[in-house]
Amino acid sequence: MSNWNTIHFFNDKIFHSEIIPDLRGNGVILSFYFNSKLGQYILGDNTNSKQRIDKIIAFCNGFNDHFNFHEARYTIQTRQKKITEDYSIFVDSKLKDDRDFIRKYGQEIEDLSAILTLIIFSECAVYNPHLILHSGYFTAKNGSIAEECCEKIIRSETSGVFDYFGSGIINWLTHENLRLLELDKENLHLTNEEDDDYPNEFLSFSQLAIDNSCGLLTVSNVNERVIKMIEKPKLSIVLDRDNLKYEYIIWNE
Repeated sequence: MSNWNTIHFFNDKIFHSEIIPDLRGNGVILSFYFNSKLGQYILGDNTNSKQRIDKIIAFCNGFNDHFNFHEARYTIQTRQKKITEDYSIFVDSKLKDDRDFIRKYGQEIEDLSAILTLIIFSECAVYNPHLILHSGYFTAKNGSIAEECCEKIIRSETSGVFDYFGSGIINWLTHENLRLLELDKENLHLTNEEDDDYPNEFLSFSQLAIDNSCGLLTVSNVNERVIKMIEKPKLSIVLDRDNLKYEYIIWNE
């Protein structure tokens, strides 16, 4: 069964100025959503919340400055083979260390992946309208800014964990990333001439994000039913639906 991946408007400034400091600090926002009815629903079980929240905060303090990968896992996954080291032993050692990392922090990763989706769509992202993510419809020139942006929008960072268990946040492009992509859009290339509408819709969706001072967020297999139960999401973007006749944009209310 294939993944259902989508692209959403995302206020990265709010995320970096309010959400990340909270996840690394006193966890007021984190605790509010973790202990909420929707938090219980999306987590399945939010018992022992104080202990689990404290562990999430400790885990979040191990992320890089941009908060898109965990430093300890990155160290494991980017470790280089020593000259005197047997290759098969080197590979087995890396795999074992990565499995040990996931085993050690499995609960924190699972809790964070679930609750972060709820926090982001409550505080700084828009669920509807959204764009279907078709990663194979276009590529970009090697070494270009467009290629870097495409990589970010399509897959999680090396050592990312938010979608490790099959659902959650994939990655994001900041408002500044989108402005750079706009200047380099000529380096986007179609992979199939029959799909020529999708790159145009992606660029149009990106422009709408820019116009609304947003970036873009990609997610995989999120629980749409739960997200739609958010009563008063703080970020709202109103678009002229009648004049935006797009094939790949989902408008579900």
